[in-house]
Amino acid sequence: MTITLNGSRHEIADGTTLDRLVADFSLPDRGVALAMNSEVVPRSVWARTRILADARVDIVTAAQGG
Repeated sequence: MTITLNGSRHEIADGTTLDRLVADFSLPDRGVALAMNSEVVPRSVWARTRILADARVDIVTAAQGG
């Protein structure tokens, strides 16, 4: 199925969960927040949250600033 990940279209397997997406794209599992269709998804439910077809998933990485 196709999703939009941080503004780019990607093909992923049906039934992919948010935690699997993080692993598949080699993203850090700490210091990131995920939103699906503009709704922030708590890390505690990533493993059981399946990504919807045509979903917009945004991954935000924490950065230090000064």
